[in-house]
Amino acid sequence: MRQAFTLLEMMAVIIILGIMATLVGMNVVGTTTVSRIAATRASMERVRSALVMYKMDLGVYPESIGDLVESGGEERWKGPYLDPPALPRDGWGNVFVYMRRDGSLEPFVLISLGADGKAGGVGDNEDIHSNLSGPLVSQN
Repeated sequence: MRQAFTLLEMMAVIIILGIMATLVGMNVVGTTTVSRIAATRASMERVRSALVMYKMDLGVYPESIGDLVESGGEERWKGPYLDPPALPRDGWGNVFVYMRRDGSLEPFVLISLGADGKAGGVGDNEDIHSNLSGPLVSQN
């Protein structure tokens, strides 16, 4: 009757478990990234809608994204346009970059700086830009 495993059998089991853990880990990380991008796009769409409502009420886009939550004393302000006190964040917990672009076909742009929170990048670190005239797109 056999009572113990050989070193070779134990190493084979450890290698198989390591390969399985690697495959599962890669699938979980990939799913997390896709979920964060989807959450970012949903939050970005919410902010974009709030910006358009602000423009309809006041006739101009706000100077800063914070103007969607707190009035700067404007008489026609009917906000808050977003739930106070916190501003929406992207899927990585970063506040969106907002730039008003007067006189442009695209009057504002919203940017998520990706996982690293820095401009530019590839993969998880890639920036996600809004596009007022069409769907939200990712820019390389």
